[in-house]
Amino acid sequence: MLSFPIDTRTYDQLDSMSRPYSADQPEAITWRFYDTQNLATNWTAASFFAQPNADITMSNIQNAAGQLPADQYFLINAIQADFLMPIASTAVTPDQANDIVQILFNARAVVEVSVGSKLYLQAPLSCFHSTGGVNTVMQGTIAGAAVVNTAQNWWPDGDFHVDNGILLPPRQSYTVTLRGVAAALVATRALRLTMAGTLYRRVL
Repeated sequence: MLSFPIDTRTYDQLDSMSRPYSADQPEAITWRFYDTQNLATNWTAASFFAQPNADITMSNIQNAAGQLPADQYFLINAIQADFLMPIASTAVTPDQANDIVQILFNARAVVEVSVGSKLYLQAPLSCFHSTGGVNTVMQGTIAGAAVVNTAQNWWPDGDFHVDNGILLPPRQSYTVTLRGVAAALVATRALRLTMAGTLYRRVL
């Protein structure tokens, strides 16, 4: 269930939020940075948030690669992972579930987040669950061999929280890297990572 606090604010506070007294006064907004990379068979490393992408359905990284622009800070609260794949309807081995298992457990995928040269997070990809998804129900008459399957990275359950423990400062390089050992995949799989948190930026 969606819930959010309702704060009582004075008119002076609301005026300050909408009409800043100086050009350097910051505002804080809820934000999510997301980026998608393709994992081919036997992949061993993938870099996220490293390159700007004009396709906002795949990424909203528009600034210089691997860093925030001047006067912007991002405080990471949680990280999520989604496998972007269609529902399969074939009579062959259920390849979607196979490939997710291969990536999570046979490739032993690990997510690393570094700011500058300092490592701030290192955790298995299986810790990072989906932002949401479709739960399917199959119905009908099956006359012959058939398989209808879909797969996602666990249930949406509140994300992997870092509790505002990682700060991305402006003009400071950061890296988000997925590492693993080679594991065979049936098909190339698109993986989207999302960093949810608070974006601080100048009001003007």
